[in-house]
Amino acid sequence: MLRRANQWLLPHMPPGMFVTCLFLVLDPANGGLQLANAGQYLPYRLTADGPAALRARGMPLGLMPDMEYEALSTSLNPGEALLLHSDGLMEAHDAGGQMFGEPRLRQLPCAAT
Repeated sequence: MLRRANQWLLPHMPPGMFVTCLFLVLDPANGGLQLANAGQYLPYRLTADGPAALRARGMPLGLMPDMEYEALSTSLNPGEALLLHSDGLMEAHDAGGQMFGEPRLRQLPCAAT
């Protein structure tokens, strides 16, 4: 799907613009999870051992022709959760001007349970 979306967007994107996207399919019956990433921040599986990044590589959509997108197949086990987030969280700044960023994300109480 991401490859097709990329090919469709190429002739329609203004110069210097692109689209980030995370394509995810979850089977709630068995926890099966498939995902592909087109330049979006990494999602995390929240486990009893802490957060685990779900890495699937891919360039943002609309930048380059004939891009291939890596697919990841895994599963969510009972009691685990999935953290999906955007640049709005990662690039938010506090009153002192410091960006929230991944190190702070990994320290959140919800990401440590």
